[in-house]
Formats: sequence, structure tokens, C-alpha cells
Amino acid sequence: MERRLCATGASLELQPQGLCREFNQRQHRPACRREFPHKPRTTDLFLGERNRRQEILPFDVLDERVLRVESVRRPRQAVALKRLKTDYIDLYQIHAADSVTPIEETLRALDTLVSQGKVRYIGCSNWYAWQIMKAIGISEAKNLAKFDTLQAYYSIAGRDLEREIAPLLEDQHTGLLVWSPLAGGLLSGKYSRENQKPEDSRRSAFDFPIVDKERAWRILDVLRPVAQAHEVSVSCLGRC
Repeated sequence: MERRLCATGASLELQPQGLCREFNQRQHRPACRREFPHKPRTTDLFLGERNRRQEILPFDVLDERVLRVESVRRPRQAVALKRLKTDYIDLYQIHAADSVTPIEETLRALDTLVSQGKVRYIGCSNWYAWQIMKAIGISEAKNLAKFDTLQAYYSIAGRDLEREIAPLLEDQHTGLLVWSPLAGGLLSGKYSRENQKPEDSRRSAFDFPIVDKERAWRILDVLRPVAQAHEVSVSCLGRC
């Protein structure tokens, strides 16, 4: 199933079951991977090769702390695109906010990439509502490229996004890319009150993202009979 990425001209094939399947425990950061019919390669982490551009939406995530104005003026940007075997990146998201680098400086760096044709759309990940709105305001005031997307945690067990961020995104016509729709596997059907740490489970090694466990167990109590009645898995309902 494909959906248009909000106000952008890009569309994204939805495969939520492929998101955040792997976890980099060393860095305590989710390694987002998507499923493909061919054998996965390094560039398949949301990065598409030129001859497969119609199949995959190229995607990159970068820590804002290394994204400064001077960094986008160096030849290494061209080298990076060549290494990825692509001419440009459709969606370029900075992974987290930086309390040191001014937001305007980050936006100018991203705007430079857009102006150079190396990036089509930009976004952010795991930002607070006030940070997103501040960035949008700066972009409008300074005539800079504006965030088109937000990548954030959202699941039936963690709905904090609905309070401020979801209304903001709707008002500003900004797209949402959800990570960990199964709450780190908690809603997969593998976990229960009686079996909170299944053998070889990801959450047994690193309990993330943080959720209200008792609330999650109550949710699973409701999902299991519904899934059984419709002959589907609990995870199918959990990520809907």
C-alpha cells in the first residue's frame, strides 16, 4: 500500500512490519531496516540505488550535531552520493535535536542541500512539538526549506504523540513516519503478564521504548480474542 508523503510529491510504500526489526545494542539506537524481495545490501537501509529508484524511497538519517553549514560545502557530499550509487536523496532526516547548534544553522545547511539538488525533501526525528514549530517558523521567516516530515515513536501502547505533535503536523501539513509501531515488540503477541521476558527477545536485553507495561497488558488482553476471531496475528492488530 502506498501513501503520499503529506505535502511532498513523494509516495511511500507502507511496510510497518519492516521498521526497527533490528536493534543496535551497542549504540542503543534502532537500526531501521525495510524488507526487499532481493538479498539485502548495505544500501537497502532505506537507501536506493539509481537503477532501483522507482522501487525504493531513498532515505537518510543524520545526527544534527554533524550537520552544519560548512559541512555541506565540501566535496564529501558528492562522494557520499556516489558511494550510495544515487544522484540525490528523496528524504533526508536529521535524527535528533542538538542543544548546541542553532536550529537556523541546521536549516540553512539543509536548505543548501535542497538548493543544490542533492536532497528533495527534509525532515526531523524525535523532536518536541515546540522545536518543530520553531523550525517551521524560522524556515518561513528566512525563506528556507521547511521540514516535510517527522519520524517519531507511536503505538497503541504509547499515544503521547496525539496530544500536541499530531495536531501540529495536521495543521502544518507535515508528514509522519512512525517507528516501533509494536512498541519494541511488546505488542507482537510474544509478551504477556506471565511471560514478560521471552527467550531471545529484544526487550529482554534492552527494554525500549519505555511504555506503561500494565496498560500494555490490558491492551493485549483485548487484542488477543479479536485477533483469534479474525484469524490474524496479534501483531497485525497492534501495528494497525
